[in-house]
Amino acid sequence: MGTEPKEFSSVTLYMPGFWSNIERIDVKWARIWVGPYAQHKEYVQCECIRKGNRKPIYPDCRGYLVVVPTTHAIQPDELYLPFADGVSSSPARYGVGDPRWGTDFNEQLLSAKVPILADYRNIPRNAEPEADITQREGFADGQEPALLDDSATGRQDKSTIPDHEEGIRYQAERNFFQRNPQLAKQAKEAYACVCQVCGFDFVKTYGALGEGFAEAHHLNPLSERPSEEWTAAVRTNMADVAVLCANCHRMIHRRKPALSIEELKALICANGGAERLG
Repeated sequence: MGTEPKEFSSVTLYMPGFWSNIERIDVKWARIWVGPYAQHKEYVQCECIRKGNRKPIYPDCRGYLVVVPTTHAIQPDELYLPFADGVSSSPARYGVGDPRWGTDFNEQLLSAKVPILADYRNIPRNAEPEADITQREGFADGQEPALLDDSATGRQDKSTIPDHEEGIRYQAERNFFQRNPQLAKQAKEAYACVCQVCGFDFVKTYGALGEGFAEAHHLNPLSERPSEEWTAAVRTNMADVAVLCANCHRMIHRRKPALSIEELKALICANGGAERLG
């Protein structure tokens, strides 16, 4: 049922991203295969290392994955449509799970004549599972065995999951933007380490362990400045910084340009989580 893993170097992956739009991921190495996973008979599985990173990630391809050379990669349509002012963003083009994200990008690839190295589109993510264990083992209708194995309950036996090599120590040169720890400290004191998006309170949850712990977020991210300004310092004050929990901070930076606090709150509300907002 499964396929042999295919390995690629210096490629771009396209797959469903945040809010189900098509996301571009430039990677220096990827391994992709199709095989059984949990109750699915066929499932696209991917392991890759983003360019500039060292740790592998395991993205959920959700039945749509295209591999192209990074030298010929194109940028998918933006998640949001700009308002007339050309600065702020309107709501997303389509709703969550709308198949038009995929069909629109298929047309983009075709019109740009992008060479495709591997095509894993339309793999049935929710393929019909194998026959129920009671039928396979000859149990009568309505009669169930006393114990069900992991395959019947949708869990994969951990002993069958292959090992992965890791732990080799590397040295690497990297560039980073200097932060001012005093500014972060002042922000945490001012906002009492309560996430300004979801309202998570570290002290209420973790007691003394959570005191002084939160993440400072630049409302105008340093990394999104024009590259010609990267060698110059900028003046930042409290009005330019917010305090977030790690989850909200990661979600804000999953889109470039980064989401605003108001946009992330709107996404949480749109997914039925209004009661979690701070």
